[in-house]
Amino acid sequence: VALLLTAGAVLTETSEYRSVIERVVYQYPGRVLGDWELPECGEYSVCSVMRLRFWRAPTIHRMCRCVQGRECPWQWGQAQDHFSMALDNRSQLKFCQRVSELPRCSPKQTGIVVSSHQNGDDEQLVTEAHCHCRWPAYWQLHKHFYRNYFNGSIVSDNYFRCAELMKCKRHDFCGHVVTDTFSTYYQCSCPVGSLCLNRDRTQRNVTELLYYGPTYRAYCLPTSTSSL
Repeated sequence: VALLLTAGAVLTETSEYRSVIERVVYQYPGRVLGDWELPECGEYSVCSVMRLRFWRAPTIHRMCRCVQGRECPWQWGQAQDHFSMALDNRSQLKFCQRVSELPRCSPKQTGIVVSSHQNGDDEQLVTEAHCHCRWPAYWQLHKHFYRNYFNGSIVSDNYFRCAELMKCKRHDFCGHVVTDTFSTYYQCSCPVGSLCLNRDRTQRNVTELLYYGPTYRAYCLPTSTSSL
């Protein structure tokens, strides 16, 4: 199960239901049972994360509720979709409003801020976009703040940049493959004649944007044995 990152913990408890009509599986954080129990989305906040899965229905992890009659998208966005941004090669961030209208991210700019507020059993995760990140790119963590207050509440802020994918060489490490969905958080672009693939089944826990959990390491491997 893919886990959304919070302050020092992960959202391991989720409720979910399958929509027969839409052919997706909706997931809700903690004890939330439906959209009506979610907090309202702020401006350019991520309302859900959609993850494609091989041989199974896609999952949509709801994070907040759109207001003013808007609907959080539940379909996979194509190249010109104005309400989505890529998270990895098989996951998308969904927005209540046209995130494509934000300025294009610059290399040193903070593109997304993930804020977590935890107080006892209650926790809230807010993910807000500050610019539009065009695929292909890599969400690079560049700043982290963690505060633990005397009343027991914990506040954590993670700042991510929209980093350009640099060119890899053959056999270079190129990304982390999530073990259950087999989606890939690319970190560089493989050269012509090779693909970012995994062959080693050793699992390693890593932190990526909105994910903490087991992954496989992928490498730029030649597409034909003659190029080995």
